[in-house]
Amino acid sequence: MRNVGTRVGFFGMIGLVCSVVVAAEPQAAGLTRSSGMSRDQKGTTVSFRAVSNTEQAGFDQMTFGANKVYIARQAWLSGADVASVETQVDGSSASMTLMLAPGVSAPAPIDKVAVILDGRVSAIPSMGNVGNGRVTLRGMLPGEVQRLGRVFDFAPVQAVGATLTVVPRTTSVRPGETVTVDVFLSRVSNLRAYQVALDATGTKGALRIEDMLIDTSHPQYVFGTEQTANAVDKLNGRAVNATFTTKGYEVGDSAYLATYTFRATAEAAGEFKIRVRANQDTALRDTASAPIGYQVSLPATIEIGLTSSRPSEKR
Repeated sequence: MRNVGTRVGFFGMIGLVCSVVVAAEPQAAGLTRSSGMSRDQKGTTVSFRAVSNTEQAGFDQMTFGANKVYIARQAWLSGADVASVETQVDGSSASMTLMLAPGVSAPAPIDKVAVILDGRVSAIPSMGNVGNGRVTLRGMLPGEVQRLGRVFDFAPVQAVGATLTVVPRTTSVRPGETVTVDVFLSRVSNLRAYQVALDATGTKGALRIEDMLIDTSHPQYVFGTEQTANAVDKLNGRAVNATFTTKGYEVGDSAYLATYTFRATAEAAGEFKIRVRANQDTALRDTASAPIGYQVSLPATIEIGLTSSRPSEKR
């Protein structure tokens, strides 16, 4: 096992093992694209649109609170373009980072953007950093980021292909304690290599990665006794693994991929979500180094408070 802290060394190592390019874009199943609004499986439409305080061509008048605003008819970014979100709350202010879906390029920055949920203006944040597959929105209220975050916790879909699932060993911890989760894969054929990345988000404090490993002795380990090269990147929360042979592996109901241990900060409190990062940092590859489509299950929910739960028996 090797712990690598930079992207160059991380991807360079796997490149020596086989021709699998783990940094390429995964084809995430269950995500559809549109140039306007998208509808998640709970029936909520969401889009991100340019906003103005004055009347303009191509803009429609709407209300936000007691104010009149003008919203662009053309979406700047659709909900279908977003794979997952990260939130950060500091007192009464909050920000949100949109993790763009595979194949989606970051649009040109604008000063302010209106978040439209079911045809209504839900928030008007300021624009933060845009690039590298991410868009950061700032100046939001905690309730606004929580509401939008719930929209992107997609409901489970009918199992039709490869599915990545985060399974926690503990469902509640105290501040300062650790929580360990395992990542499992189901229903995939001809697998030769994978890369998986996790994110943890909450409303107060943080869950920070303390340790990562690919436990090749796990009874459900995906590659069995096959010789592999694997590495973990704690800085960026990624684990990668590839076989030396050209043999493809078949996965049925469940196979183990990786283990992550997070530690709750002293100020951490409330509900946290640990989810698979469904962008270019998570990928499955077959024996021809071609991408394998996947979907992700709902994130694992961890409560941080005054009590701890007993670790679950299921691994």
